[in-house]
Amino acid sequence: MVDAMESVGAMQQTREWLTWTQMLGSTTGTLITGFAVSIANNLVNNLPLGLIAGSTLQAAHAKGLIADAVLIDDRADNCTAFTGQGGTG
Repeated sequence: MVDAMESVGAMQQTREWLTWTQMLGSTTGTLITGFAVSIANNLVNNLPLGLIAGSTLQAAHAKGLIADAVLIDDRADNCTAFTGQGGTG
């Protein structure tokens, strides 16, 4: 899945986006990142998104609150998804 995303250039875009959010500052970057991951989790299944998010975090060398926001939001959305997956986390 991650290799497929890499081949279409999506991983490069997510790395660039994550780097941009890190430059916004801790609070703003964390809020935007959490919101984006939440929306993405409701558009695609949480397993592929978790794999993509983990790979992006590693490639972008993200640390601190931004990385926590991605990981926590990906896990929290397992229980709160609008797509009918609620309660499966």
